[in-house]
Amino acid sequence: MNSFQGLPDRRTSLTGHTDEGNEIWIIRSISQKLYTCRDTTAAAMLTDLYSSLCDNTLERKLKTYTRPEILLIDEVGFDRLEQESSRNASLFFKVIDARYCKSSTIMTTNIDVEERGDNRCDPVSTTAMVDLMVHHSIIIHIDGPSYRMHESRKLNRSSRPQEPPLEA
Repeated sequence: MNSFQGLPDRRTSLTGHTDEGNEIWIIRSISQKLYTCRDTTAAAMLTDLYSSLCDNTLERKLKTYTRPEILLIDEVGFDRLEQESSRNASLFFKVIDARYCKSSTIMTTNIDVEERGDNRCDPVSTTAMVDLMVHHSIIIHIDGPSYRMHESRKLNRSSRPQEPPLEA
């Protein structure tokens, strides 16, 4: 599979954080280019995989996240669900390890890569997972004000009643 105009090739992970849901637009655009894609949040993926342990469908559920050519995992570390237990860290690692050097993975997070290894439940799996995530990766750090906050301020400015000019 060839890469085209800024899209990652099959062996690339792209990590960063987006404020406006642009990652969904990226996935839809890519899927129109004949890539198989899946987007999910880290919490939803882990909940899905964890529930598959009960009915013995883990291998089938893992394929849901390892088969697509591009997987977008949003909100990685947002609620620290993947750090809640060593089992969650292990499930997350299984997905990353199965995709490593085979498929593109896009992750959005507001946690620096250096902080990702700080998992008290399973530091070995987490460190290995971070190592896989950053190898062959394009990491985009976005610093600055939140786009949502900017839009909110703009909306609030425009909705305020205009004060009449002061008469002299």
